[in-house]
Amino acid sequence: MSSQHPPRTASLEALARGKATLEDRELLTDRLRAAAKESKHLEWKSHPPIGPSVTQRSKCRMVKAALAFANWEGGFIIFGVDPGGNWVGLNRAEISSVDPAAISELINGCIFPEIPDLNYVDFELEGKHFAVLHIPPSLSAPHITTKQLVEKDADGRIKVVVEKHALYCRQEAKSDLATPQQHHQILSRHSERLRSELLRRIREVPVPVPLVRKSGSQPSGGAITFARLTNDPDASAVRLSREEGASGTFLHEELSDGLFDEINNVVEASSLLAKGRPVFCLGEAIYYRVYAERQHVIQPQSTIAVLGNAGLHDFYAPSLYWLLKMDTSDAAAAMKRIVAEMGNLQIRALMKVATLLGPRVSDWLWHAMMQHWGNHSQKPDYVWAFEAMRDKPSSDPRLTALRSTGKTSVGLPGGTSPTYATLLSDLAQAPGLLTKTCMAVYEGQKQLRHSARCLDLIAYGAEVETRAAAIEAELGLSS
Repeated sequence: MSSQHPPRTASLEALARGKATLEDRELLTDRLRAAAKESKHLEWKSHPPIGPSVTQRSKCRMVKAALAFANWEGGFIIFGVDPGGNWVGLNRAEISSVDPAAISELINGCIFPEIPDLNYVDFELEGKHFAVLHIPPSLSAPHITTKQLVEKDADGRIKVVVEKHALYCRQEAKSDLATPQQHHQILSRHSERLRSELLRRIREVPVPVPLVRKSGSQPSGGAITFARLTNDPDASAVRLSREEGASGTFLHEELSDGLFDEINNVVEASSLLAKGRPVFCLGEAIYYRVYAERQHVIQPQSTIAVLGNAGLHDFYAPSLYWLLKMDTSDAAAAMKRIVAEMGNLQIRALMKVATLLGPRVSDWLWHAMMQHWGNHSQKPDYVWAFEAMRDKPSSDPRLTALRSTGKTSVGLPGGTSPTYATLLSDLAQAPGLLTKTCMAVYEGQKQLRHSARCLDLIAYGAEVETRAAAIEAELGLSS
């Protein structure tokens, strides 16, 4: 789907299908306010998405609506609009305390696979506060429920709101079990996407291709060179060719399993494709594969910095192992870059790192947030989240960074769910569990990315504090 702004004439249906819909707030607000009733693409809620005032019933129904939108044609949940369509607004405190990450965890904790795109924004309109959760149609559909969600009625009787192992879709203004026709259509779309992926086995990447030179001679036009990135004799050969003066193309097939026999080959392949740019070129899944074998990565400091920036900045992925190996100047530069950009996920990752590094770095990040957002009436939710972390620190900085008392469970491959406290009491197992979880993400279990980040913090959080003094000095915080 295009990430560009939708045209000014876009309908609500077109906006629901888009990915950059929330960027044009004025257009979106106009279309939402023009809707006279709930529809296949719109649901109203008079309460905030989550918070102490939100009932179990309301949470269950939000999960059900989000799931139905993702499985079908996308849609919007508007918070602050009553059942009659009146834009009554919400209390500012209710809105400011909402953490989008908590919304994602609530919804994705009930389904498989996780919904990759949940877009949330709050805003003020005519002195009233509202919020929008946009769920585009998901390329990962069908999403199936993994647990039963229930509510109690006024008589105390239990009522099932969301069935277990069920497929929900949007039908007019209701979220309900998919009809046989909808089942067929969703599965047909899924099969077609798989077919397209199988046909797209070759990716073209423009790179300069060297020509073979005979000793003391000019380049031989049309000559061919062969590049091998692995010693595995069974690995597929990759051929680079270009006639002199012509444009060249590097035909890169999916990485052979043999290539992973030496993980440094993978890292070096990325460097080759990057053509000198400080980026990791092979994508998020391969990054998790590399992180699963992080102890075997032997690379110069410049490459370790690339990997650290990829995890911390590009993929919002586990990265503390690289942070411990990076030059202090590279680590500080990565942190300064995130502060300069103030991106949502990147700042959330840095909030955890700053908490582990101690009060001076935490104060530095808070001051940067206030410089950027202090005069804004609508601060992003991560500002309030970080304020809460600073106001109520745990005796263990790792639990503060995890925003937990230790009783929270973390899902692992195989279905086990130990608590943070259990993992912290036996740290020797954390690196191995982190490796298994990263491998599971690489193999397609994207819903475990959150677990991988938590395990990374548990495994290496205490060591990060040992770098505090050096990083403080690099940031100019030393007294």
